[in-house]
Amino acid sequence: MALTSLDDACAWVGPATVVVEAEGRVGTGFLAGGPGLVVTAFHLVADASAVTLRLPSGRKLAVDEVMGIDARRNIAVLRGPRRLPSLPVALHTTELVEGTRLFAQAAPGDTTSLVLTRAGASERVGELFTVCLLPALSAETAPGSPLVGENGLVVGLVTRVLSNVGPLPVGVPAAYLKALFEGAPQPLAALHTEGRRRKAVRRSIPTHPLSLLDGSSAAGLAAIGATLVTAIQTGAPAYNEGDVDGCY
Repeated sequence: MALTSLDDACAWVGPATVVVEAEGRVGTGFLAGGPGLVVTAFHLVADASAVTLRLPSGRKLAVDEVMGIDARRNIAVLRGPRRLPSLPVALHTTELVEGTRLFAQAAPGDTTSLVLTRAGASERVGELFTVCLLPALSAETAPGSPLVGENGLVVGLVTRVLSNVGPLPVGVPAAYLKALFEGAPQPLAALHTEGRRRKAVRRSIPTHPLSLLDGSSAAGLAAIGATLVTAIQTGAPAYNEGDVDGCY
């Protein structure tokens, strides 16, 4: 299937995308890898006791099974409706090459928000996986969207990682979906169990008024800022690898 325009892409991708709703969180999911398999970003459904899929028709369907979870790479595969079309996946894709033209859905439930973007520079997340930056997308609204090549194949999905400037939208290659497609069904409680596993012990985070900095020299303020940046740059990679304790 050659996608030569946004209209082509909307017609191809739209019928296979759903809106994922989980206790106040809203994002995108898409059917791929086989009948009824819905791929989405794990952070959208982590710890959820109820997950609903809003189908292209507007009908809502409750999710009661999870097919696979990769919390460290921020991917979840849910059991959805079998009758919706499923997008073909290029499971051999281990890296999204910088400059590759990709179609992605910029906002959940709005197929007209499909955009043509380009894969940005690749970044290695520890020893776990390689992602590509997607600066044209939003880390708040795009996660869960498929990344579709001009040949109509899903080559990855949009998720997000933490950085020293906040959450960043990134593309995760489709190769990491294979094991999840082959998983055995689990009850929805698996989302809660896996979510708890990622959580660290509850911590009391100290807060201080900015007035403490009154009278500080410019050099002192610069040193404080540099220390904070270093702490974030050190901790964010550990968090993105699922090592919350290491992050702290």
